[in-house]
Amino acid sequence: LQGKPGVGAEVVLSDEEIIKIMFNLSNALLNLDGRAIATVTTDDSIRDLFVELVTQDMKQHDTIIAFGKSRQSFLTPPMSLSGPNAPTIGDTYWLWAEMEFYRSSSIILLESYLSNTNDKELKKLLEHGLYKIAYPQLSKVEQTLKTAGLTVPPRPVSRMQQRPAGVIGHIVLSDSEVIGVIITASQYLLNQHIRAYGATFKAEYRAIFKGFIFEEIDNIKRLINMGRTRNLMLTPPQV
Repeated sequence: LQGKPGVGAEVVLSDEEIIKIMFNLSNALLNLDGRAIATVTTDDSIRDLFVELVTQDMKQHDTIIAFGKSRQSFLTPPMSLSGPNAPTIGDTYWLWAEMEFYRSSSIILLESYLSNTNDKELKKLLEHGLYKIAYPQLSKVEQTLKTAGLTVPPRPVSRMQQRPAGVIGHIVLSDSEVIGVIITASQYLLNQHIRAYGATFKAEYRAIFKGFIFEEIDNIKRLINMGRTRNLMLTPPQV
């Protein structure tokens, strides 16, 4: 009843609807920033530009969430547990998704690849990803879930020192293949962190994911620099 079909100027949006649209557009911008950061491999200045943009867009996203909360514009998802500070079902999902990826993929791959190479420089980079990023981030997520009152399952068995260096079962991977897979995994993780940040309403949890985002950006830079040094990066066609 707001206007005839095709006449957008006569359609009236409520303040609540405008705030929700701003939130969704902000989320889309964050995801575009993340994709750009993860896939720019040839020009550091371009990647740095998108890092600056994602920093600004995260601040704007926080502002939109704070404003929307003050106007009660968002539908609060059900709580996953009882209690005034309990996480919502949505927040719990993103925390659990982060934990599961580290447990089921990231740490297992890093430990397996560390057992697969004798290259000192590559081992140093893999150890940084494992001990400075993956394990600390997993511990932070696990502790957050425990503090919220959720039961965290035991971690998988470590893959370190299970076989001689250079052998993963019967499959031997080259160092270039290892770097390529780790770069791809880091690109995925960056986008995973950004999705979690954009979808989480509680500031405490967004702060966790924000820290993960910038740690992953730093790790991607390290990996791409090594890939360039070893001539392992495929250069996109010139336009």
